[in-house]
Amino acid sequence: MIIPILIALASLAFGVAFYFHAVHSERRNQHSSFLISWLLIALTPVFLVFTFFPSSSISGSVQGFTFGGAVAAFVFVWVYGSRRSVPLSSLDRLQEALDLERSKGEELEAQLSRLTATEGPTVLADQQVFAYGIASRRDRQVLLVTGDILNVHFADLWVNSENSNMQMSRFFERTISAAIRYHGAKKDELGSVQEDTIANELAQKMGAATSVAPGTVLVTSPGQLASTHGVKAILHVAAVTGEPGAGYTRVSDIARCVTNVLEKADSLSISPPPASIVFPLLGTGTGGAGLETTARRLLNAAVNWLGSERSIHITKVYFLAYRDSELIACRSVLAEAGSVLPMKLPKRP
Repeated sequence: MIIPILIALASLAFGVAFYFHAVHSERRNQHSSFLISWLLIALTPVFLVFTFFPSSSISGSVQGFTFGGAVAAFVFVWVYGSRRSVPLSSLDRLQEALDLERSKGEELEAQLSRLTATEGPTVLADQQVFAYGIASRRDRQVLLVTGDILNVHFADLWVNSENSNMQMSRFFERTISAAIRYHGAKKDELGSVQEDTIANELAQKMGAATSVAPGTVLVTSPGQLASTHGVKAILHVAAVTGEPGAGYTRVSDIARCVTNVLEKADSLSISPPPASIVFPLLGTGTGGAGLETTARRLLNAAVNWLGSERSIHITKVYFLAYRDSELIACRSVLAEAGSVLPMKLPKRP
């Protein structure tokens, strides 16, 4: 009789020790270890029942199967404990996915460092879309789209990174502002602008004012971009400020620009309500802001807003990565974020 008792006590001791070791361990698959610990603990009543009650008629049923005696005791303890531990085992798979994304992020950061130190950034000609679901609201996504904004035909709203004077770039400058202004204007058959639609409307919005506060958002119609790209509205945000003789600098609270734009976009009186919006990397062009730091602030602001209850209509927020360095920086930021998970997209974004 003493041997079964010693085996029972040893099983219990090892099971409890294994359980607490798993609780305090930081190794991978620690949550799966709970299943093994409960198996050891469940063996304890088996030996005790066999020892003291060999003819026991204790019985129970699990999913239509009936068990008696020591087997019933084992099944009860193990099923009860494992049912409370199985949900935790899914955390192991999630942790492995997060570790993989972090390692990808580290590699992307290394690529970015090598890129900026040697070759310099390259314009991305082909369009690719990378999607990340918001962990707390899986119907919301932050997405990265590569290439020229003029290749984007699937976003309801476009964001224009503008100066605090709300003066759009001249037609043939290499900026998002210039592209929006020119392609939104009415032109004749030869391409000459006949009506500067968006810039005129923006000037009317300004009225007698010569500047706005940083982060201010003004909304105009999309002009010809409505028919050519399916755009419903342009949101102009004061993301840079100018100083005579010094040029433009990014506004200090660039994250607030993202939040202000998204709040404005979500409240637009458009039927049906817009569901998607595309941002350039605000302040990294003429504003001269650091790429990695700015990308982190912009993306985190979008992720936080999408994960909040403020997000009603907008479900997809795109960020434009025109160069490979911008794509690497953005993917690195999102790989580190614990509140998003990479997603597979259908053929069309």
